[in-house]
Amino acid sequence: MPEAAKLAYLGPVPWVALGAVIGVVGFGMHGVGTLIITLLALGFFAKRFYRWQAAANGGDPNAIPAWASCASPWGRRDRRSAEPKPSGNTAFDDYRREMLRRLEQDHEDFQSFLDRLRRAKDKSEFDQFMSERDRPAPPAPQSGDRPPSPWPQG
Repeated sequence: MPEAAKLAYLGPVPWVALGAVIGVVGFGMHGVGTLIITLLALGFFAKRFYRWQAAANGGDPNAIPAWASCASPWGRRDRRSAEPKPSGNTAFDDYRREMLRRLEQDHEDFQSFLDRLRRAKDKSEFDQFMSERDRPAPPAPQSGDRPPSPWPQG
């Protein structure tokens, strides 16, 4: 897409102002305001539905769809696929590449450690549940017995 065709990202402020204007206009003209708000809500739910369908079908729910022409330049991107720009110094580029590889390996190791930790916690909670479930229940009090008083007898 040519650079001139892209819309500039102005942040949330213009959208808030536009929402305020639409709200004021909608308050004054009930029918048109209702129509505009309904169309905006339908657009929002269409976007959510698209992401839900993408996630359900194995796609990336955070991928920017082809029809989103005004997506933020700070949107979610896959950082692993982006190769850093070369600096011009091959020694530094090699060092950076090796350091990034090590960091990614450390991240994967840490994620697997957290996974093992969660599994161990789940197993201990399950084992505790099973031991409590298999323990015989205390006998029910007879009709003539009174439950013990929590207060000391004195």
